[in-house]
Amino acid sequence: MQAYMFAHRVFPRWFFEDPAAVARVLSGPEALPHLIALWKEVGMACQESLASDGLALEPVRLDDWQGALIRLPPPGEVPEAHFLCLVWPADKGPEAARILTLEHSLDLQGEKRTVLGEWRSDGAHLNFGSGPEALSEPFLQAVRRILGKG
Repeated sequence: MQAYMFAHRVFPRWFFEDPAAVARVLSGPEALPHLIALWKEVGMACQESLASDGLALEPVRLDDWQGALIRLPPPGEVPEAHFLCLVWPADKGPEAARILTLEHSLDLQGEKRTVLGEWRSDGAHLNFGSGPEALSEPFLQAVRRILGKG
């Protein structure tokens, strides 16, 4: 529950409440400690305490988009996320941001797969279908394709 709540509820809500302020936090020197603290806070609220091992953050630049790639601890349940990619047009700023996800899923035969999703500022969740292997580069390539379609 902690991993799901962090990626699908708490992080999007936190970001969309004040995109510019959160973008400053995520680009500053305390970005990772802040994410770890948020992870732990979500765990306490869920009465769960999953380790933050694997939680990582790196800046990204995808053509005319900039932002951050957040790697989450390995998911254990569907639809926990492998990654969050928070990006915005460089010429518009964080208020125009998008949060794309690479989610853990299973196919009809019970085999592991991934699904590409997006959280919007209005709380809507979009599903873009099957995703790539749960590695940063294939995910970022998929994000680039989604961004190119508008």
